[in-house]
Amino acid sequence: MAPKPFGKPVRAPHRIPVIAWLAFVVLLAAPIVFFALSVPARARRPFNSGAFFWPSATLFGILFAFAWRAWIERHPKPVGPEGPPWYVRAGRLLVPLVLAAPFALAGAFLYDPALGLLNGTLSLGDPRTAHALVEVRPEATVLRSPYWPHEFQIEIYKTEAPPGIPSGSLARLTLTRGLLGALWIQRIDYEEFR
Repeated sequence: MAPKPFGKPVRAPHRIPVIAWLAFVVLLAAPIVFFALSVPARARRPFNSGAFFWPSATLFGILFAFAWRAWIERHPKPVGPEGPPWYVRAGRLLVPLVLAAPFALAGAFLYDPALGLLNGTLSLGDPRTAHALVEVRPEATVLRSPYWPHEFQIEIYKTEAPPGIPSGSLARLTLTRGLLGALWIQRIDYEEFR
């Protein structure tokens, strides 16, 4: 039984909240998932490379904010009958959000290959075709199209492009709607213009 100062029972110290354990496990598994799935995820990568970053960052932010809130409130401070002052209430809301932000961004980055692989495991809908031009640069080979936004481009891995493909070649992309709703690149066919 817990000690009884002044004749009143005192609650035993709180255990670590379940949501804090869940957040800890998710964060601990993130680097393992990233390194294990980075290479397999290349075969099923989304058409837009940042398709899952901000949605997953939002979900991770909610998870980590609730985990921080539960962790902070493990040992509630005594307050009067009128409740805590307004700045304490504001701090209880803002501090978990500020603490969760870097963990949410890290989680979104590290789980991105896993989400891309999950998206490409099941195709929903009929495939569609998009065309782009190959642009060979010293640092990388990219695909660009005059119909895409100016800053949008797809970087091609060395193993995907045929060796010695010249700039200006046509790339035909077969795109399919994935399990998570994003388009993913099913295959790329190249045609050289001579």
